[in-house]
Amino acid sequence: MGAPLAHRLEESLATVRRNLTCGRHSGFPACCVVFFSLVWFPLRATGRKHPALAKLTRPYIRVVNRLRKRRGDGGWGRLPCPICLLRDNPTTPIACACWDRSSTTAPSPASRPT
Repeated sequence: MGAPLAHRLEESLATVRRNLTCGRHSGFPACCVVFFSLVWFPLRATGRKHPALAKLTRPYIRVVNRLRKRRGDGGWGRLPCPICLLRDNPTTPIACACWDRSSTTAPSPASRPT
């Protein structure tokens, strides 16, 4: 594997780790954290380079926005996974300070708040 590809892969994995860690610390349901981290975020990131993939996300965003307006309270506090969207499962996020957002590595387990 070439150095640039290995570096991009390492950065992508670090981002997924951060999304998973912060999502759980923020009080979001595990299903939504996994959906965002392993499905939505990679799809959107790849879609920036491939417009055809970006088109796949637009219908979902339209549905989410339509349902947010119908709720009248601003939404779910996150991008809900399809299951939570159908169940209308809102979440009030908890402020997550588990790592410095400018960092490229996830926090060690010892440094996470309990």
